[in-house]
Amino acid sequence: MTKGKIRHRSLRAPFWAVMALILLSPAAAFCDDQVWTTVASAGTVDERDLGRVSFNGPLATVKSAAPSSVVIRYNVVALDDLSDDDDCLRMSMRFRDNGAASRVVVRLKRFNLRSGMTSTLLTMDSDRYNSNAGFQNRTVGRCASTLDFEANAYFIEAELTRSAAAGAPALAAIKIYSTDD
Repeated sequence: MTKGKIRHRSLRAPFWAVMALILLSPAAAFCDDQVWTTVASAGTVDERDLGRVSFNGPLATVKSAAPSSVVIRYNVVALDDLSDDDDCLRMSMRFRDNGAASRVVVRLKRFNLRSGMTSTLLTMDSDRYNSNAGFQNRTVGRCASTLDFEANAYFIEAELTRSAAAGAPALAAIKIYSTDD
């Protein structure tokens, strides 16, 4: 046997040992967690609001300095982790609410395919938190809450409101995930 073939064979065992450690490690178990995310600029704007919304990169903002509201909707797709019975459902958002003239409300809604009824599962309202000229991240949740994609369709409805010229509401991103809490 030549030196090259011996060296090649001697590297096989350590390579597969390292691969086994990586694949079987506890950190690898977390890789299958599924999270639904979207940037604010990826949504569908209500027809009446098309001229009042501005998209810049991932951001959605109210375009006009005049008081107005903008409604944007996002489809939530089926993910196994969002359907686990024993988990807590969480919704996070990155937003800007710079004061009394700004408000960002994000709602996770369920549309029942049989009855045609729509209900709200989670609501995140920026007015529940201190205002900030910069962006902030907040999370709301509900335990023993699952998403049943067989019987329902799910969507996010985001509303950005500017009630005076000083308001600068903005939405950057939304995330839905489940935890074992």
